Amino acid sequence: NLLAIEGHEEFHGYLIGDAIRRLLAARQELRARPLSILAVCADWKDADGLRQFPFQSITLTGIHGPSERLLGLMQQDSRIRYERQSAERLGYDSRSFDIVFCKEGLHHLARPVLGLYEMLRVCREAAIFIEGYDGWLNRRLEDMGLSSKYERDNDGNADQRTNYVFRWAKAHMQALMNSYYLDSGWRIQLACGWMGSRIHFHRNNLVRNLGISAGWLISTLPGCKGNYLTAIIHPGKDLPVEPQDSRSLAANMPQ
Repeated sequence: NLLAIEGHEEFHGYLIGDAIRRLLAARQELRARPLSILAVCADWKDADGLRQFPFQSITLTGIHGPSERLLGLMQQDSRIRYERQSAERLGYDSRSFDIVFCKEGLHHLARPVLGLYEMLRVCREAAIFIEGYDGWLNRRLEDMGLSSKYERDNDGNADQRTNYVFRWAKAHMQALMNSYYLDSGWRIQLACGWMGSRIHFHRNNLVRNLGISAGWLISTLPGCKGNYLTAIIHPGKDLPVEPQDSRSLAANMPQ
């Protein structure tokens, strides 16, 4: 599939579509009813990828206003709507959407784990995110300056603040799920691989094909699964109580 991708926009579409198809393949019963989806840290690329599926509603959120291309898609497809919201504090009730989706947005947050918790809070059936993968080889590349540690001057960040490239490991996610859902039937599906813009979108097909094939081969070695992951989280049943602020806690204390 990667060999057929010739541009950045195609790669975005592939990752989005592949994640949704993986979910629907694992949960066949979801195909039988209309679904709502929320995409956080989202823009027109997410809308364009998601509208290819028969969702009943497609809600996108971001910290800026909608782009011209997103406004155009909203005019073409009445299912799409956009709201300005922070992924770290979503203004939706818990379990408001069947699926909550985020593509390469969590690492732009100053509190990426809080962003994932918010995704889990408002989802009913699954939370999907596509982010950097924290593997042994990728850490060595970062140590040598061959992999980005920070991203600067990013228009998508609040106040254009520099962000750390937060990468996720399976052990991290398992610990978070154990804390959030306890032992109540949660599941994580991971798909990992290598992606480098200079290789995957190189003008020379031979360079592209050799690079992609090399990435696939390296990913079979221990500790070298990749630098990208797609995580599909199926929620557990034992949900925690809603977060409480200090005033409500004080009010409930015995006198």
